[in-house]
Amino acid sequence: MLNLVDLKKENIIAIGIDCGFGDVKITINETNYKFPSYIIPFSDGSSLNFLGGNSDENSSLDTIIYRENVNNRSTVSYLIGTQAQTLINNDKEGKYTDFVEKSKDLHTFFTENDASIFLIRAALSYAIVRYSFDNSIGFKLENLRDYRIFVELAFPHVVTEKAFNSLSGPLSMNTELNLQINNNSYTMELRIPKEYIKGSSQVLDVFYSYAYSDKKLSKNELVKNFKKTISSLPAIVCDGGYRSQGVSRIFFSNGFMVSDSKSYEEYSMIEVNEKIAAIINDLALKQEPIDFTPIHEYDISRFINDNLDFTFNVYADNAVGKKRKRITSAEISKIHDEVLQETAKDYCNFLINDYGIDNARTILVAGGTGTAFFDIISEYMNNYSDGEVEVLLCESTYDDRKISPVFAIVMGAYKHLLMQIEEILSHEE
Repeated sequence: MLNLVDLKKENIIAIGIDCGFGDVKITINETNYKFPSYIIPFSDGSSLNFLGGNSDENSSLDTIIYRENVNNRSTVSYLIGTQAQTLINNDKEGKYTDFVEKSKDLHTFFTENDASIFLIRAALSYAIVRYSFDNSIGFKLENLRDYRIFVELAFPHVVTEKAFNSLSGPLSMNTELNLQINNNSYTMELRIPKEYIKGSSQVLDVFYSYAYSDKKLSKNELVKNFKKTISSLPAIVCDGGYRSQGVSRIFFSNGFMVSDSKSYEEYSMIEVNEKIAAIINDLALKQEPIDFTPIHEYDISRFINDNLDFTFNVYADNAVGKKRKRITSAEISKIHDEVLQETAKDYCNFLINDYGIDNARTILVAGGTGTAFFDIISEYMNNYSDGEVEVLLCESTYDDRKISPVFAIVMGAYKHLLMQIEEILSHEE
């Protein structure tokens, strides 16, 4: 992909990072990782049952503990990812504080919260460690000092400049850290010059993901293809995540312009799952359960993916005084499909009647929720525009392997970073 610079020959590590509401997505030298974007303070005296890791691009069950010395005085420790998410979701006493506040935006997290720096450094170090033993390029963690690290950070469009200015300085400071992944510990020093750290708009990154070819082309061919894709503008970018549904307009007029960039929580996957949970709980409550523990929105994916039934007890005239009832996984899946379809149709009506697609030629769909809504968006837009508006799912391809639109933003940031590395190297010669 992007045959611009020989990363192996130049001893370069190129890393794109997208800290989303649901997951941190990372692309490092054409390899993808992700983990849930949860970070909470961790006491080294705490006891945890470590889960086994899964390092493929679609899921990560790794337990991640990040430690860093601050001002040469004390060590800060954070629990990050799946284990932090599990503790928060099951925290009935309010003991844990998630520093990535699941609010309507990430403004304060990227500009006023030191935890953002620790989360990004954890993402960088996690990707470097995983990359050191997940590939055959020959990179070893003990040789990290021999490599130059380039980073591009993808931010919500409206805070791109402010967030980059807030984070690029601290992230360029030489930092000694320790990263624990499951039961293995890794120590390293991050040394990233400020000029090697870039920031970009998540909206433009979706377009870069689509516009820059996945094929290995010369720089002239890449530029020619990129200019061709500009003819697909104006476009509407729909980035559907777990906690938000971002919608923006993008057009070209002596440069890229983005307008009407907003986030709509009511069309996100968390809203879908909350509706599903409410329906399931209502069905159970009608049977007058005893000692009832409701199903939660964060349970829905697990029940569907693991083919689990939702069980509860009701009173019965038998020896134990109870009888187990269930709502089967098939019933849960059926409810899921119906709610998803209904929400996707509401979203399409919103796009056409409220947001307005105006003179858009293309709709670019990214993210997990975007993928789930894609077929309905295509159907609605085709009927609305008589096929004049092309609806595209932002997928990437490595060696004939499809990369999920979940990674569309980080893939765009990574592709854009490679173009900038080429520019930096040309000036260094």
